Amino acid sequence: MVDDNGTAALVIDIGTGLIKAGWAGEDTPRTIQPTVVARVKKFRGEVTGPSGQGYDDQEFLTGTHAIRAVAEHPDDLELAFPVEHQEIVDWSAVTQTLEYLYAHEFQVDSDKHPVVIVDSPFSTPKYREKLADLFFRHFRVPSLLIYNSAVLSLFSTGTTRGIVLQSGESSSYVVPIFEGYALRHGIEKMDIGGDSLTRAMMASLDRTGMRLDVARDIKEKLGLVKNANDAVPEPSMQYELPDGQVVEVGKECRYAVGEMLFSPPSGVGLPRLLLNGIGKCDANLQTDLLGNIVIDGGNSLMKGFHERMNAEINALIGPGKPFHVTGKRKHASWVGGSMMGSLSTFDDIHITRQEFEDADDIVHKKYL
Repeated sequence: MVDDNGTAALVIDIGTGLIKAGWAGEDTPRTIQPTVVARVKKFRGEVTGPSGQGYDDQEFLTGTHAIRAVAEHPDDLELAFPVEHQEIVDWSAVTQTLEYLYAHEFQVDSDKHPVVIVDSPFSTPKYREKLADLFFRHFRVPSLLIYNSAVLSLFSTGTTRGIVLQSGESSSYVVPIFEGYALRHGIEKMDIGGDSLTRAMMASLDRTGMRLDVARDIKEKLGLVKNANDAVPEPSMQYELPDGQVVEVGKECRYAVGEMLFSPPSGVGLPRLLLNGIGKCDANLQTDLLGNIVIDGGNSLMKGFHERMNAEINALIGPGKPFHVTGKRKHASWVGGSMMGSLSTFDDIHITRQEFEDADDIVHKKYL
């Protein structure tokens, strides 16, 4: 999306685990930061940030700065997570995080650039109105587009009909899509995501004082998904902790995190969740949905994930039914937002600041 002055749009994905931001028309986000802030537990004059300033209890460090600061000052600072289950719960912290991105990562004035927001399929009209209020009233953006992340993931593949499986930080879910519209009656959700896997990894390693970000890194680098045709099981691996100590990550531990997505306590793993979503859609659409299964989210990057999905879908639907699984691209929903944000043909669904100021309910009307 480019406004009348030729100014490029910023594409922003405020996720539970990561905030991704960058310019529309580019292939990858310019910045990817953990969605985390550091807050002062008790003020001591020696606690300072990257520029040497002291902190009071109203000030924040964000992203990797926050993680580093808490590691250096664990008695003074603590981590807080301003987004839970894909919804902002601490608007002040997110506002300051966005202010930091505008001022330091992009070094631009917020009122000069349109914004595309990658939005959760589960957000409510009230939540979208609050997002619009933040960007129009606080950041004074010239125009705003709020779009469903699953639809954007599908759009990143160049198609508008299919089913998207997103396995993110807080949950995993499937969204059937027809001609660019999410079929809400077919959405299925499982409350297991990357955070669940990270905490399971941390519990399995059973090391007192292990930081969550370290456990997440171990999971992302060493986590596995088991497959029946694995000729030789993956071995145990060693991981060097930030303090120089080495921890042994056993093969059972490595496989256990991935198994949570395929054999959860509910008995409905990701392949069955996917087929349940397809089964709720009109029979005339089901062949098209099976023919374009798009997988997105950090958990899908685990070794063996796509092979297990293909094998289990094939076993569940039986022989003779064709299906196609794609989507090994990272940040697919952000990429879809980048593509959409660069198309002038989508001007009719943007909201301008003037439109918002003239009619507060325009967000509800456009994004119902």
